[in-house]
Amino acid sequence: MIVLPAALENGRTVWNIESEAEDAPAPALWLEGFARDVPETAEAIFIALALGPHARRRLVLPCFAGDRLREALEQIVGVAIVAGEARKPEPAAPGEFSIAMVRDELDIYLASIAKTPANFLVGVHTDLTRVGEVSTTFRTASNAGLLRRGAAPLDGVGELGVMQMLGHALMAGSLAAYSCREELGNVGAAGLARLARETGIALSLPFAGVSVASLGRVLVELGLHPVACFRGLWKRYQFFPDVIGTIYRDLEDSLLGGDFAEEPSFRVAAEMARIAGVRRSARPAHSDALDLAFHAAQSRQRLAIG
Repeated sequence: MIVLPAALENGRTVWNIESEAEDAPAPALWLEGFARDVPETAEAIFIALALGPHARRRLVLPCFAGDRLREALEQIVGVAIVAGEARKPEPAAPGEFSIAMVRDELDIYLASIAKTPANFLVGVHTDLTRVGEVSTTFRTASNAGLLRRGAAPLDGVGELGVMQMLGHALMAGSLAAYSCREELGNVGAAGLARLARETGIALSLPFAGVSVASLGRVLVELGLHPVACFRGLWKRYQFFPDVIGTIYRDLEDSLLGGDFAEEPSFRVAAEMARIAGVRRSARPAHSDALDLAFHAAQSRQRLAIG
């Protein structure tokens, strides 16, 4: 797969592609607005994370990537990375501002209870018509996440790639994201941290060890009301019955009673829990209570809560 140099098209920065034999079909990669003065290391990471799953033999970048970054990308993407020649000197090191990627109200809550709140909350969307749903300091849109979610519906790595592109524009020295284990795809926390080091932006993923299905219990332990917790998780994961079923089961005792118990989402989730329970009964029994307690304590420590 050959990625062509970025071009401005209809208010978007677009990277068109030329597919080679055996490449999986993929549309052009785009980022809302005009991406200017972006470090080539950040551009290489962004492109590789978004389009890497569609390349079968090699991924030819339109930008420079040093040997260390290229080798890291090859390990993550699984195909050869061919980088271009350096077009310009890398910009100065990132600034001292901190940014947090927020997807919805739950992420905004987590950002608000951090000991040191981020200077900027950044929402990354697939469609700018949705930006009004979450109040953030800064918003952008890209199809990087959609390009990855075709193979892994919970994957959120594409949005983290967008954040690498925005980091220098916002003079950021650190980035926090509240993605769970499944949302880090096949890259994982270690791989993403390794890439972030190449751009000079410190990456914090306090929930990297938490499964999405355990997130309800963790958020309640961190102080979020069970009803608000369920409503937020329902909005985020309603198209994943196994996830919602497990979350509902974990919070069920706290959700019973009160007018809210008659909400349609609660009734649907109860049925999801019943179906998910049947599926789990065929699996070996196990308890993750100790793991959950560890992850909750670990998340609280990293967020400096309590």
